[in-house]
Amino acid sequence: MLKNKYHLPHNSVRIDEFNHMLKCIDLSKEFYLYEDLRLLFLKSQIADGSLRIFHKQYDTNLSNHDNSSIRRLYNTCKINPSEKKFAGVTGLPIY
Repeated sequence: MLKNKYHLPHNSVRIDEFNHMLKCIDLSKEFYLYEDLRLLFLKSQIADGSLRIFHKQYDTNLSNHDNSSIRRLYNTCKINPSEKKFAGVTGLPIY
């Protein structure tokens, strides 16, 4: 498993995915750290099912991952995408 690699904001090639990412941004925040953006985008796309549309294989890999902790995080995002539940979560792999 690759450490600290998951949904990279710079790899959006679809206009609808780019717009989805923009909608996730809270403009009242002064700044975001790159790691925070990656997790924010991943969680929001899992929660609303758009990860399946934008990155079908990545969605399948996370939902069927060998690591039960990653599967649990994926399923928890789908059930309750609350910011509080995922504070400090890092290190999801990229496929």
